[in-house]
Formats: sequence, structure tokens, C-alpha cells
Amino acid sequence: MLKGLGTSEIKYYTALSPTAISAAGSSAAVDLSKFTYGTLIVSTGSTLAGVIGVHVLRSGTSGGTFQSFGASVSASVLGHLEVRAFTIGTSAVWHKTYRTALGGGSPVMVEIIAAAGARSTPINNEDSTRSYSVING
Repeated sequence: MLKGLGTSEIKYYTALSPTAISAAGSSAAVDLSKFTYGTLIVSTGSTLAGVIGVHVLRSGTSGGTFQSFGASVSASVLGHLEVRAFTIGTSAVWHKTYRTALGGGSPVMVEIIAAAGARSTPINNEDSTRSYSVING
């Protein structure tokens, strides 16, 4: 059930602007309490070296302890999209991303969280897009 928004409303949060990363790090927390579904979108650019793990973490408050709940992707190929959908069905409505660099180098990448009411399965994806299963939180 969408909580007070139109069923087609989607809000995009930039968790990481396109940048080269050389160490683990996390994004700022965002409140997804008005939404029922979220999608993590990771796009890899140039100089990808090794594997980057990107995890969505959640907490009941913006300053609380953030925990992983299984919504993660591993980016290891240049020029690909990694997509992981998840539900926002608990009181832990604050979300942020955490990334780990697992192979050195300074890969260029971007992370986006899209929040929506009703989820629809993407169709006609390009060959360079990999969609993962939905993680029901």
C-alpha cells in the first residue's frame, strides 16, 4: 500500500554522484517512510578494478545503528547496471548505502536509490543491465 502518494510517484535519491572511489564508504541516510518499495541502482564506469560490493542498510532513526538486510549487489564489470529491488515494510525506514572496495584501483561509479509505491518488473532491458531478485525486508 502506498502511504499517501500517487501510485506512479517515484523519488530518486543520489547515494553517490559519479566519482572514483578508492576506499569503503557510505552515503547520507534518507527517509523512505512514504514509500513501499525501493530499488538500488549502481552503474559502473571507467577504470573498474576488482569488485565493489554495494549494500543498502536500514535503521529506525536517521542517527541509529544501520544494519544490512540482504539488498546488495556486486559490481565487477565495466559499463553495467546492477539493480536490486527491496521492500520498505518495517519501521526501519531510514536507508543508506555502504560500499566496499574489494580489489584495489579507483573505479568510477554512481549509486541511486529509487523509492516508489507500486513495483513493476522492468521489461526490455539492455544486455548490459542485470536485475536481481526482490529482497523482502
